[in-house]
This record gives sequence, C-alpha cells and structure tokens, in this order.
Amino acid sequence: MKNRNFSRKDFKKGVTFPSTKDHLLAELKGAMIGDGNLNNHKRPSSTTYRMVLSGHKIDDFCYYKIHVQEMFEKLFSVTPKTLFLKKNEIRLCIYSKAIFHFLRDQGLPIGNKNYAKGFPLNILSASIRSKSNFLRGILDTDGTITFKAKDKSKLHKYPVIRISFRNPQFIRDLVNILKSFNFFYHARYNDKVYHKKTKKEYLQSSVALSGKKNLKRWTELIGSKNPKHLTKLAIWEEFGFCPPKTTLEQREKIICGQLDPYSFY
Repeated sequence: MKNRNFSRKDFKKGVTFPSTKDHLLAELKGAMIGDGNLNNHKRPSSTTYRMVLSGHKIDDFCYYKIHVQEMFEKLFSVTPKTLFLKKNEIRLCIYSKAIFHFLRDQGLPIGNKNYAKGFPLNILSASIRSKSNFLRGILDTDGTITFKAKDKSKLHKYPVIRISFRNPQFIRDLVNILKSFNFFYHARYNDKVYHKKTKKEYLQSSVALSGKKNLKRWTELIGSKNPKHLTKLAIWEEFGFCPPKTTLEQREKIICGQLDPYSFY
C-alpha cells in the first residue's frame, strides 16, 4: 500500500496490514459482502472513512464480539467500536482511512452493494481454502440454515442452507464458487419479495443447498463460526431434527438438556 493512504491517526493506532492472500482476510471479505459496508462521508473540510458490520444483537452477539472483532485485531491490530442500536442490532465500526483504502483495493464495494459489479475478482481466482473462508464469512453474516418437515413425522429434519442478495451478480459469482466445491445447488434470480417491516416489495436473488449431503459437505469443507448456526447443527446431529423458530437461548437449553426439543410440537 502506498503511504499516501495513511493518516497520522492510523500510525498512532498502530494499524498493520495482512498479506493479500491471508485466509482470514478472505473470511472478513465474505463477512463484509454479507452484512458489511464501506463508506466515505465527504465534508467541505474532511472525509470520514468507515467500515461497518451489523448483526442481531442477541443471536449474533458472540459471533461479532468474539470472532469478527478478533479478525480485525489479527488482521489490522485494531479493535472495532461496538454500538447497540434500537432495532435489535449490534454494529462494529472502524474509522480508518488506511484500512478503508486497503479493503477497497481488495475489491470490496463502496456504498450500496446492490449496485456492485460482483464479488472481488481476487476471491474468484483464489485458492480453495480462501474460497472456503470467504463462503463461511458470507454464511455467518447473511446466510441461513433451516430444517424442513418433509415426512409424516412432521419433525424438521431436512436441511437447507440459503444465501440471498438483492444483487443478482453476487448470486452468479456465488454459484461459480460453489461449483468449485461440487455442491448441488438451486439458484433463483430476481424474485419479488415483500418486506413486512418496510411494507415494500423488492427483487431478491438466492441460492439454496438442500439435503444431508450438501450439509455434510458444507460442515466438512467450510463450517461456521456463528453460534446461531452451530446450535442448530448440534441439535440436528443429536436428535435428527431441529425445531423451527427457536431462539438462541432455547437452542442452548436444548443442547444442555434443560429443554425438550419435542416440546415444540
């Protein structure tokens, strides 16, 4: 990186930079694509450079406060500022011109990701391990793992991993990465989706990995660091099903033997 991208504040904070081929950096890129944002707010006399990652303040708390914060500390020697917002949101923020330029140069989009040209090109051509970390970052921030009821027992046994974006090019790039892992997938583009909170309709594209083979392959090759996913997987592995619409606290109680998963039926 050229010195012109550093500010005095960055030097004072002791900011460091990883190798561009660092696998942890690939995971951070995935997290930023999933639920992060790079933005620079220009004023007449100055510009604010900000990196933000947001999640649910309860379900994602441990993931953001432990894993994501640790990624920033290991990669850049910087601890993000933590904010708790009214709408059940935890937000990690970093203000650094140098880190902003570094991540921008790594191909992360600035501003609204819905208009981005696609994933960073260096991820599409990266090693399998870096692609694996990138996929984990996406799942842990913006993906879901659910279990569907597909037989007479009505128990939710059938696993589905789903990742959705408003930007259809993100799904096209995601499909290309999934192909390198030989996943069986189903992609949909520009479906009309109604958002209950905003009461507005928008277009959404998604990819789904369904079935036990896909889930087993994902857990072996990619995995997760987010307890909201790990608790579901632990219950499914223990009981062969995972009840829907459970809270993280309820799932933790099921795992500890304090709550019967059959009580949800």
